Amino acid sequence: MKLTNAMRDAMIDQAMGKAFDARDKAHDKATTKLADAAYAHEYGAVEKAANKLPQGWCSMSTTVLIDCAGFGYYGRRDSQKNSMLRMSKERRVPRYQTSNPVKIGGGHPLFEQAQAVADEYQAINRDKDELRAKLRAVVYAATTVEKLLAAWPECEAFLPASTPKPAGALVPVELVPELNAALNLKTKLKKAA
Repeated sequence: MKLTNAMRDAMIDQAMGKAFDARDKAHDKATTKLADAAYAHEYGAVEKAANKLPQGWCSMSTTVLIDCAGFGYYGRRDSQKNSMLRMSKERRVPRYQTSNPVKIGGGHPLFEQAQAVADEYQAINRDKDELRAKLRAVVYAATTVEKLLAAWPECEAFLPASTPKPAGALVPVELVPELNAALNLKTKLKKAA
């Protein structure tokens, strides 16, 4: 069966999800923890008073904006973590929060935590880019499902459900062990003819 680009991309996306799901969740949890800490540091002292105000007197938000090295307004587009961080719950914030972000500089008590989040974000994206390039090299080198399975039998787990499972490639096979290790797949033994 011929491999289509849609099939290849679906396989790559599924493999990337398997490889990075746990790491992404841990990073999201660390980001939320940083957002809650930034809110508490900046607005914690006045939060009780703000909560007593009538509805509509304060803006409500699930995010807090920070100004810190490693974070940027555009997020991934400028290779930095987005500076608008999601908190664990909706809270009252100043009406013009976007023009007055929480500044986290070198002497700030949250600086180390913020830098750890920014560094992990960049490490995850660097690792994702590297793995995606390797996956593309293998998956796009084969023209048929049979050839891909002959070169990388373990990829069967990532084939779309509607794909018939055939039985025989010129793909960069030297990348196969690296992909299996990155995706935590056990190597299948090839059957003797």
